[in-house]
Amino acid sequence: MSVNKKKFRQAIRAQGLLWLLMLADALFMAGHAIAWMFWDAPTDMFLLNGSTLGLAEGFQYLKYLGILCLLAYLIGLKKQHAYLPLFFLFAFLFADDVSQLHNRASWVFVHRLQLQPLAGVHAQPLGKIFYTATIASLFMGVSGRYYLKASSELRRAFRDILVLLAGFLFFGVGLDVFQTFFVGRPRIGFWLTLTEEGGEMLVLSLLLWYLYCLFLPLKHPWPLFWGRIIGKNEQKRLDRITKLR
Repeated sequence: MSVNKKKFRQAIRAQGLLWLLMLADALFMAGHAIAWMFWDAPTDMFLLNGSTLGLAEGFQYLKYLGILCLLAYLIGLKKQHAYLPLFFLFAFLFADDVSQLHNRASWVFVHRLQLQPLAGVHAQPLGKIFYTATIASLFMGVSGRYYLKASSELRRAFRDILVLLAGFLFFGVGLDVFQTFFVGRPRIGFWLTLTEEGGEMLVLSLLLWYLYCLFLPLKHPWPLFWGRIIGKNEQKRLDRITKLR
């Protein structure tokens, strides 16, 4: 009975963290929209910007640190070594975000491969695609060995995290390339920027939340995302526990 109450409290904490992260990201996105539409003010503090450390960028760095701490706990104390490639990947993504390495590496790919604009896409975004594909290939090659040796439960969690990472790349790379079709159209560019960077913030929040659920541990986090904390059977048991106490 005490186990059920413990799981219930863990679920409440996990859902509270989820909504706190989502709310903070939504406020940054709303601040960006309001500053741009009504005040014509600089919006760097509300969304991600490699040139300045705004509020949103600092919050994003805290998420990276939280993810790294949770992965270190799962690997070091829980001996779940399947997450080791993810730890190094997020450490690299954090360092890349801080140093804006992807911008410099993209230009290296452009010059080394002599990339030219293609179908309306500028050369620099094409370099970013090559850079991302290289990092993703290295990660998949290294993580495959750990994935095959992991338990079925770890594999399921690993696949969930990969889906979220794919979403992160969609916003961070895919939409960034798509924006090049609308250079010189500030209104469309504004909404694409809001979608791209807001999406990055939301997906990284989901990654932090998911790993926090594994830390608790909660084996099936996704029902919490849809607002379902416990089922009817669990609720009946908790009601009986409350009455007995």
